[in-house]
Amino acid sequence: MPPLFRSFLEVAGDRVVPTTLSKATLTDLSHALEELVLSDDAPGTVLTGFQESQHWHAERARYEALASPEHRTVAVFAQGRLGSATDVHRFTLTRAHPLAQEWFLFALTARFSAALFARELPDQEVTDEPQRRFATVWTFTPAVIADLLAALHGAARTVSDEAARTVQEAIERLPPVAPDPHVQQRFANAVIERLEASRLRWAETSNRLRTDGAPAVAMSPAEQAGPMVEHGPADGVAAAAPDEVSTTVLAATDEPVHADPTATEEGARTDPVAEPPPAEQEVADSAIATAAEPARRGHVLVAEEEAPFRGLMEALLRRDGWEVSCVGTAAEARRVIDRGGVDVALLGLELGRHSGRDLLRRINAARSGQRTACAYIADGPSAGTELDGCPVLVKPFAWQALVTVLDRLGVR
Repeated sequence: MPPLFRSFLEVAGDRVVPTTLSKATLTDLSHALEELVLSDDAPGTVLTGFQESQHWHAERARYEALASPEHRTVAVFAQGRLGSATDVHRFTLTRAHPLAQEWFLFALTARFSAALFARELPDQEVTDEPQRRFATVWTFTPAVIADLLAALHGAARTVSDEAARTVQEAIERLPPVAPDPHVQQRFANAVIERLEASRLRWAETSNRLRTDGAPAVAMSPAEQAGPMVEHGPADGVAAAAPDEVSTTVLAATDEPVHADPTATEEGARTDPVAEPPPAEQEVADSAIATAAEPARRGHVLVAEEEAPFRGLMEALLRRDGWEVSCVGTAAEARRVIDRGGVDVALLGLELGRHSGRDLLRRINAARSGQRTACAYIADGPSAGTELDGCPVLVKPFAWQALVTVLDRLGVR
């Protein structure tokens, strides 16, 4: 059987135009499409493939939040050990199977259908993981997606009968449809916002190198998606290392706000640049190479409406050694907590049609009165410093304020 990506290109023909992207940018595209599925909260199916099982395990909490037995089906193809006790359908690939070499993501919902797939380019001499290059295609065209799904179904038949049946049922349940007029615009906006956030973050890093000297960890734009996986969790937002983020304020924007007053003094900033000067890149690369691994901590759930803020929180917490699950709705938060293993919940006071306070009451009631360690996140000071015995973090807040709250809850 030919490699899946080649099969896709043969089937799609001149109806699609492939482009070459770095792994970091491809990850952003995947995140944007996954967020589109979550934000619509419509019934549907997500079919995805990972090159290695380790990437699936890094993404597991995110895809379990996507999955809902009565609402949304999620199926994962990957080689290696995929674990158990999850609502996600898991299909193990052999190393030699063509699907094991592919990066793909299909989203089929009542409001839109989308396909994103890529194959790593051969003969690359790249030592920087996020700079790996992939030939990439994405499309919202129903006829193209239908043909691509037929190719996927053919590949799934060589995996197992159940795999083939899962793909076939997804096609029959929600055949590809033309997207809602606003869906493609929302997807494009999400991708552009991520690229703009990356540019702004690099400008911040560059300015700090000029004004403060080299920080403990400085990142190039390719590393700003946090821990990189085949297409994975971190909402694509980067952060500084834990021991240097005391000057970072977590704000409800795409860009970190720095508490250091010298950062806005005359002459402290220059026009943002797309690429770092060679000397600064050398400092950044040296800092990255010598950064210590953080201590492993517990599992934290971040339930917050604003995707950029979730991404920043996730990147900071992961660099501090936490396992992180980030969701945008109360329903997704309940599913993550119901699966167990959450040590602390950081809940936005506003979560769509629900409040974080109502969510916590329902969670504690379902757990027979066993209290969940929790802190609330508020958009303004009107919430006070404590609600229902739980501390309140008011945006924008400093990293040290979050550390203090985690220490107070006894989970750090």
